[in-house]
Amino acid sequence: MPADSFLLLGVLHLLPLPAGPVASPGLAAVTERALQDAEVLARAGFAGCVVENFGDAPFHPVEVDPHVPAMMAVVADRVRQRWGDAFKVGLNVLRNDARAALAAAADARRARLASIAAQAAGSTAAPVAKPPPPR
Repeated sequence: MPADSFLLLGVLHLLPLPAGPVASPGLAAVTERALQDAEVLARAGFAGCVVENFGDAPFHPVEVDPHVPAMMAVVADRVRQRWGDAFKVGLNVLRNDARAALAAAADARRARLASIAAQAAGSTAAPVAKPPPPR
């Protein structure tokens, strides 16, 4: 890709995940909605998406419970399986839990690390690790 070009990514705002602070329709329904939303983005010409646990508001201030990245990884993997490697899939674990995003992104191959900016501004958020190399 030329240095002056960019990828257009959409965001998949997940429905509330099971065991979260809001009643969830279940992981199957969360996944199905994410697949439908990804299809809209793919057919509209987006290069990929960022999977986000938006339905889990209110968000944990620093670290999420372990089930969150585990379920997000399942959803992201299903999107990647459906649309293939050409459709980029990343993750953003709200509220800026970089470690959880990296854990979930190990198979999805990308993570948005919003806490990098927060740390640069003096936040006490969890330390940011380097993402794993692509396979």
